[in-house]
Amino acid sequence: MLLLEDAAGRAALMDFLRAGYSEHHLAFWEEVVHRYRALPAEDQAARDSMAREMWQRYGKNGSASQINITEPQRLRVQTALERIGQPLPDGGAADASAPAPPASGGAGGVYGAPPDLFDESAAYCLELIKGNYFFPFQSSKQYLQYKAEKAQREHLEQQRKQEQKEKKSNACVIL
Repeated sequence: MLLLEDAAGRAALMDFLRAGYSEHHLAFWEEVVHRYRALPAEDQAARDSMAREMWQRYGKNGSASQINITEPQRLRVQTALERIGQPLPDGGAADASAPAPPASGGAGGVYGAPPDLFDESAAYCLELIKGNYFFPFQSSKQYLQYKAEKAQREHLEQQRKQEQKEKKSNACVIL
């Protein structure tokens, strides 16, 4: 979805979703993609903390910004979060056959929140947006305004490039 690669496009979609009280799905997706996944691998404490905060905000039943995800997804994340800080079997690597997603080992051989903890839920939220909101969004005032502003930005960028090209051309003639 090219629209989500453009900050202005995401902002227009967020504004549209806000009108339908569904902006939390996009906010969650953005937080996973742009913040949670971007945490350095060596900063497990920050990852654990952010995972817990995000779950309180988006995943916990009854939260004001609760996302709509499947119950199996919800249980996998909850189980992984409950295991944070618990010792890994034999103090070694996480057991791949464990019922919860294997978390990356934190300091001292304990479970930590894995970098891909929210990937499945974020993908599900994106599918909800695509399936339920994207078609109506394409005829919304937010989308039409975004398209007009994007066209204007592209036009100005083309003008700027043309002016630079002409300056270079004129500089060559002067020499």
